[in-house]
Amino acid sequence: MTVPQPVTASDIWIDQIFSAASVHKGGVVWRNRDWVEREIGFDRFYLEARSRGFHMIECGP
Repeated sequence: MTVPQPVTASDIWIDQIFSAASVHKGGVVWRNRDWVEREIGFDRFYLEARSRGFHMIECGP
């Protein structure tokens, strides 16, 4: 018997980002890199985006 992994706040945040209405319409989801870093870490966000077939673009200094 396998024990399911607990759902973390990071998992919920990821699900919310990728279930946004603009995502389903093919639009852009804008997030500040510092905010992403605080919430779940940029590396995790990058890997989640790539694994779901999304592209990421970073703008600014």
